[in-house]
This record gives sequence, structure tokens and C-alpha cells, in this order.
Amino acid sequence: MITFFKDRATIIFVILLLSMLILTWLFPSSRFMIEAIFILVSLALASLVVVAKNRDSYQQGKLTQRAFVRHTIFDILSLLLSMTLAGLLAHSIAQNMMPSVGSGLASIGVVIILCMLAGVSVGMLMKRIRRYAVANMAK
Repeated sequence: MITFFKDRATIIFVILLLSMLILTWLFPSSRFMIEAIFILVSLALASLVVVAKNRDSYQQGKLTQRAFVRHTIFDILSLLLSMTLAGLLAHSIAQNMMPSVGSGLASIGVVIILCMLAGVSVGMLMKRIRRYAVANMAK
């Protein structure tokens, strides 16, 4: 089952995102609940992929049991931190950019692209921090 999610994680995330957008458009009063469910499901799916990745390394003998647990916990916490930072950064960008860009579909597109760039940059930063931390944990 984990392999199913690991191989198709990107497709599943895109489908979840599209379904969240459609549901929040259809039911605007339930927006907070739909977004919270989406974030929790995204975190759960990403955690499954992390566990599968570390499990493969453990089964190949690259990690001890203690290192497997440590890397898994560290990866899940870094995922949670990066999701939180990307969300806060995207929210602040959206709050600051919407009044200056104007209204309409083009402004929404610009804000979405800027927020995606912010999320990618936070992800790249967290990846570098994780690589540095794991290298220093091994010492």
C-alpha cells in the first residue's frame, strides 16, 4: 500500500488539491474544515512516503533501527515545519499582493504563481537544512 502512494504521490496530491478547490468553491461556509482536512491528508501521505523511503534504506542495511526511527521522526517534523513555513509565507504574500495587483483572474494567477514559488523555495531551503542536519547527526 505504501508503494502505491510512493509511486503516485504527485498525482494524488494534484487530485486532492483540485478536489479541495472545487469543494471550497461549492461550499464556501465549510472552507476552514475542508482546508484542514486537506492539510492533514497531505501530511499523512507525505509521512507515508517518508516512512517507505526510510524503510527501504533500513531493509538494505544502510540504516540501523535507531537511525531509521531518528531519520523518520526528523523527516516528518521537517515536513511539518516546511508546510507551516510555506503556508505562512504564501499567506503573507497573498495578503500583501492582492491589493496592489488588483482584482480579477489575472491577479489570482499572479498570486498563485508567487505563492508556489515561495513554497518551492521553502522546500529547497528545508532540503538543504535537512541534508546538513543529517550529515551532522551521523558524526
